[in-house]
Amino acid sequence: MKEIKIFPIFNQSAPGIWDDFLRIRSATMTADYDMPLLAEDIAYAKKEYAHNWKSRSGNFAFGAYDQNNNMIGCVHGTVVQNVAHLGHLHVEPQYQGQRLGRRLLAAAQDAAAIMGARHIELISMSKARHFYEKMGYRGLS
Repeated sequence: MKEIKIFPIFNQSAPGIWDDFLRIRSATMTADYDMPLLAEDIAYAKKEYAHNWKSRSGNFAFGAYDQNNNMIGCVHGTVVQNVAHLGHLHVEPQYQGQRLGRRLLAAAQDAAAIMGARHIELISMSKARHFYEKMGYRGLS
């Protein structure tokens, strides 16, 4: 396996960041649920990401990058009143099973703790629920 590095993304308004996030999100949604993102979904999500980044001060994001410096995984979230809200955690399908999700989640947890979060809340798609449970999260009924 080639070395894959996890880096914080400090400037989410940098060219191509949202496109990378959405490319990876679309790939995982298509592979896991046979639900490709439609063009209007992508346009809406891109505006929502940018708006949330600009309007919230407690943001964090990380990208997983391959040896060619291509983003192949990502996670983002925000801390509001000591609660971290974890956004999309996605790893391109061909890189899944290599512990990248664990590494991205650990980076997000560390960032949230540094920013004063006392706990993390997230919403998971059904196929990801088992992953989060293995990582110590518990579902609410």
